[in-house]
Amino acid sequence: MFKEVPIARCLRLAFSGGVAGLALAALPALAQDVQRGERVEVTGSSIKRIDAETALPVTVIKREDLDKLGVTTAAELLDRISSNNGQGYNATLAIGDAGRPGFSGASLRGLGSTNTLILLNGRRLAVYAFDGGGVNLTSIPIAALERVEILRDGASAIYGTDAIAGVINFITRKDYQGGTIEAGYYSTDSKGGNSRTGTVTLGYGDLAKNGFNVFGVFDYRKQDAIAANQRTFANTAFIPSEGFNRLSSNSVPANILTSAGLQNPYANKYQGGRGCNPPTSFGITPTDARCRFDYASVIDIFNPTESASALFRATVQLNANNQLFAEYLHSENRSKFRISPTPVSESTTFNTGTDRVLYPKSGKYYPGNGITPAIPGIAADSGPVPGFADIFWRSLSAGPRTDVAKEKADRGLIGAEGSGFGWDYNVGLMRTEDRVTDSYVDGYLSESRLLRTGGLTPKQPGYSAAVIAGGGINPAINPFSVAQDAAGQAAIEAAKINQVVRVGKSTRDSIDGRASREIFNLPAGPLAIAVGGEFRREKYDDVPAPIFSSGDLIGSGGDLQPAQGSRRVAAAFTELNIPIIKNLEAGLAARFDHYSDFGNTTNPKVSLRWQPTTQLLIRGSAGTGFRAPTLPELFTGVTQTNSGGAYDDPLFDSSNGPGKSRCNDNGGAQFNPNFCNAQLKIKQGGNPKLDPEKSHQYSAGFVLEPTRDVTFGADYFYVKQRQQIGIINGDTKITDYIDKFNAVTRTSSSIYSGDIATKVDPFSGVTVIDFVSSTFANVAEQITKGVDISARYRLPKTEFGQFTAGIESTYLISSKSRTKGQPNFTENVGLYAIFGPVVRYKQLLSLAWDYGPYNAALYYNYQTGYADENVNPAGILRRVGPYETFDITGSYTAFKAIKVTLGIRNLIDRNPPYSNQNQYFQVGYDPTIGDPHGRTYYARVSYTFK
Repeated sequence: MFKEVPIARCLRLAFSGGVAGLALAALPALAQDVQRGERVEVTGSSIKRIDAETALPVTVIKREDLDKLGVTTAAELLDRISSNNGQGYNATLAIGDAGRPGFSGASLRGLGSTNTLILLNGRRLAVYAFDGGGVNLTSIPIAALERVEILRDGASAIYGTDAIAGVINFITRKDYQGGTIEAGYYSTDSKGGNSRTGTVTLGYGDLAKNGFNVFGVFDYRKQDAIAANQRTFANTAFIPSEGFNRLSSNSVPANILTSAGLQNPYANKYQGGRGCNPPTSFGITPTDARCRFDYASVIDIFNPTESASALFRATVQLNANNQLFAEYLHSENRSKFRISPTPVSESTTFNTGTDRVLYPKSGKYYPGNGITPAIPGIAADSGPVPGFADIFWRSLSAGPRTDVAKEKADRGLIGAEGSGFGWDYNVGLMRTEDRVTDSYVDGYLSESRLLRTGGLTPKQPGYSAAVIAGGGINPAINPFSVAQDAAGQAAIEAAKINQVVRVGKSTRDSIDGRASREIFNLPAGPLAIAVGGEFRREKYDDVPAPIFSSGDLIGSGGDLQPAQGSRRVAAAFTELNIPIIKNLEAGLAARFDHYSDFGNTTNPKVSLRWQPTTQLLIRGSAGTGFRAPTLPELFTGVTQTNSGGAYDDPLFDSSNGPGKSRCNDNGGAQFNPNFCNAQLKIKQGGNPKLDPEKSHQYSAGFVLEPTRDVTFGADYFYVKQRQQIGIINGDTKITDYIDKFNAVTRTSSSIYSGDIATKVDPFSGVTVIDFVSSTFANVAEQITKGVDISARYRLPKTEFGQFTAGIESTYLISSKSRTKGQPNFTENVGLYAIFGPVVRYKQLLSLAWDYGPYNAALYYNYQTGYADENVNPAGILRRVGPYETFDITGSYTAFKAIKVTLGIRNLIDRNPPYSNQNQYFQVGYDPTIGDPHGRTYYARVSYTFK
């Protein structure tokens, strides 16, 4: 059980943090409008009150703000929120990631989707069925929203102490009448990435007059792909000016491993400059003996998506004070992912281990047999297996590896709210369900159908030779040509996998209730209390098809195993609002949770709200948090994949002795593509031995409103996490291991040598890296602190209209972490850290204009740069530049019914800053922070009727 923090210490922490908050210049909070005398419930508290500004910092984005921002999804909205700071997970990161295809998550404070709680109308949604820890933002229909409230203070005693980073509450319209039909089109200045949107909103019934309201929204969105070759900043994995080379030795035409290293009959040195197969395959120097495949030139960097959602809400006014309500949300999302064609070689086989992919000398395409040219100076039987070519091939004729992820999410809720016997109450019974299927539709190849064993003489000890189609006798496939004849193409088509390969389902059943009232009056005002409870049952199933779980996928990451688990959670909480003296009140809250698998935890929270004048509010809070591991973090089966980058295995490379490299880049006799410039093997999966994450945090700040037209505020935040759960990327572990091996010291370096498994290579007799363990673990202790600063100024109204300026920003003071094996904390701000880049400062600056039926807005998005993941050619960590974009929008409403909106995103057509990151299939930039769309024009037309 987590140790409770004494209240006196919490109060001292809250006020000591206030000094830092007041010392900083404030930068926009979007304030919630409250009618005079109206009592409302604000995210973060279950006690209704007249003042919308509470002791906890809440950012409110209203319906009109959503329209002006021109966003079409919840993920696009959160990209513009400064407190949602990097290291999240958007759908484009799933390109090449078999784990979470189609998922987009939020990451408040940069602490990840599992630490950010997503609510719809104050209640949870189902977690994504291929993730199990975060809600897929794509399933939330932004057209149905009235506002979005972001509680920037974490570990809520009201909603759940697993909200370590904070809470995002999407609040829908509830008493809508009439209808709106809207259509939109978004077109990029460059090719690719266009999108279409359509929305129908209908509502009938007035709660006050008719006693009921029925409201429904249907929302549709379709977005096109962006291919890497449509963007110059991301169209190649070979950038020699930056020392960046992620080209692959699995090429077309195929390379051959010989005693003289990798050779190719079509390489430049043999064909008088004819080359390999540019632009997809080429030699990097005029004398290069092998072909290199540029995988980045043939992938999508932004995946095409299609989504549709429908939300219905019915409300019945039983009497003046009580309502019954029912909600139903259904969403369907389809995402398509295309990556490079399958690499086929001993480096990418799974079930045949390190078996070599051999082409027999009797085959008509064997070098020197008349169709494929011979390799001058190389004897026909000089390879590792006499009479066979040991090939490293890229199946370009099979097409790009393409899969489609389909998600269907449902959420049904019935409940009642109102007041009676002096209490305000809200109760609900809810079921949420998320179902995802992943289907291979092209390019993926079955290892058992593509590679056949047997009949090879002589047979080498330690392995069973694999032969491309035909048992080594006149195979139909030509690995040395881009084009295949009919027989060769038929053999490839027969090996393709076209089926559902994975099915996931996540469900949550819950019943909850809360009630609040004023108990009695104290000299300074009424003492109010809230009590509540929740019981929920969670279940998670992730079932791969046999062809996936058996590992019968060449070049595609091994044997994904089923993940199944369930848990029950019972919780009770209470909250007190205590007026101490006039204009000073304290909030005390505590939550007790019982987990069926992790026992009991009690977590308190204390807050203070002081309003010495009507223009100034000072506030602070402190509390603790507890997050049990998600079911997939515990139970996902361990599977094998490959690193994103290509590396020289230092054990193999240095085995000749100090200074004597085996992996020289000229393809020398000892060059081995399994261990030189190779994608090394990584094992990922769950860990049933995980411990819960624990945290404590506090915040302190102020809101200053000298006039009705000026708002100015700052809030300091501090979050300390212990036993932080996560996966440290295998590429990071490899890089740090190589650095340690070569005695290189990097500021951000951490040592993971305990996660490097070694073996003796049976062919060379050298000890090499077998695989890197990159499973879920309690990886770190982390301290994050910074300040949210905001301001809004509504200028005096003129004959030219009303102007309003605002700014919302987050300044990260520190983000220190200490991973296993490290005695001291390492500062990560401004660096590419273990979970990605940590930017110092992020902001959204706005200038809005309103003039009768006309309005317009200009937005300036900015975030600072950071030190890149890898060094430049001079051996120095390079800098990733700052990223800034401008958006402009304007609208005109005619006849109070027709509204036309025109806008431009990324007005100055700013490309994402260059990054040499190795974590993702996209290269040339970091897809966690950079948008590849470029300048985008859009138009929306809506018609509203009563």
